[in-house]
Amino acid sequence: MISGLQLLSQFLGYFNIKDKPKNRAITVIAFIVNFYLLYVAIDNFRYKGYRWQGFWYLLAFLVLEYFLFLNFVYYFTDKTVKFDISPYVEKALGGNPNETTSSNEPLFNQNIPSAGLFDQQKIMPVELRTTSAEQININELARLLEKKGYLHLNYSGLSDRALYQEANKTHEPILAMSKPVQLPYYDLREDSQTHELLVYAGINSMTAKPVGTLIKIGFTPIMEARQQYH
Repeated sequence: MISGLQLLSQFLGYFNIKDKPKNRAITVIAFIVNFYLLYVAIDNFRYKGYRWQGFWYLLAFLVLEYFLFLNFVYYFTDKTVKFDISPYVEKALGGNPNETTSSNEPLFNQNIPSAGLFDQQKIMPVELRTTSAEQININELARLLEKKGYLHLNYSGLSDRALYQEANKTHEPILAMSKPVQLPYYDLREDSQTHELLVYAGINSMTAKPVGTLIKIGFTPIMEARQQYH
C-alpha cells in the first residue's frame, strides 16, 4: 500500500511545489493526460476477460481526478474544500509530521526576550540607515540566532496550502520567521565623532556589533527628536 502511495506521490509531484504558476500548468496537463486512464478503462470494459483491469483503471482515474479537482480549487480559486484528504495522504507519504495544515491558528513565536513584551499598536516605527558592513553583521547575527534555535525560518511549519490560505486571508507578506522577533540584546550608542545614534545588536553585550544608524523615529528626524525630547 505504501509503495503504491509513493508511486502516486511521484506521479503527482505537484503536491509540494512552491511555484504556483508551475503548479497551475502541471495541474492542467495532468487533468488532460488523466483521461487516457479513462480511455483505457472503457477499452478494457469492452472485453469480458479484461473488465477487472478496466475497473482498476477507472478507480485510478477517479482517484487522480479527485486530487486534480483539489488542485484546481487550490491553485485557481481562493476557496477551500471541506472534504480534503490531501494532508493525510501527504503524511502517509512521509511529509513533515509537525507541519501545520490549517491557517486557522495565528502564527506565533514564543521567544520572549528580557526586554519584555509590547503592544504592537503602541510601538513607534523607526528608520535605520545600514551600510554594507552592517548588513554583513545582520546576516551573521541571523545565522547565529538560527543555529542556536532562537530564530526559526521555517514559516512555522506551515504547508504550501496553509501559507497560500494565510496570505489570502491577511493580504500581508508572510515572514519565514513567522512574526518579528525581538533581539536577545540591543543597545543605542552615540558615535563620539558624528554624534549619530548607532544601533548595536547581538546575542549578548559582549558580541554586539553595529547594525545600523538611527535616522527617524516615526516621521521625525532623529536629530530633531533629540532636541525636542532630550
